[in-house]
Amino acid sequence: MSHERKTVGCPFVPQSPAKPALNALCTKWQRILRLQDWDVKILFARGFDLTAGKQGTIEWVSKKKSAFVKILDPQDYEPAIRWPQDVEKTVVHELLHLHYAPIDDTEGLREMILEQAVECIATALISLDRQTKE
Repeated sequence: MSHERKTVGCPFVPQSPAKPALNALCTKWQRILRLQDWDVKILFARGFDLTAGKQGTIEWVSKKKSAFVKILDPQDYEPAIRWPQDVEKTVVHELLHLHYAPIDDTEGLREMILEQAVECIATALISLDRQTKE
């Protein structure tokens, strides 16, 4: 099954020292989530290259176990947003979709339930990871 979303062909922003190291976060969470068998490419994307209101997106090809993740560039964070934006949590959220790839239908009630479950799990994992560092 291939899960793809259309995106506008805009350039990606190169990593800067002020931004988290996406590749390191991706590798860390692929290991924790046991997704090392997936070939995952990850980049920061500008807000105009993502669907409005999205902090990240993922496209995958299940047969090849390959995925492409775009994470909202922190410079495009909305200052008045209700919920704080968190790059690491967004990385975890997007990677979790790979566990559900075989059953993700991307529309309707099933997609909403799946998205809610992924968000809850991502929040819990980040919270646990950050507690162990304290």
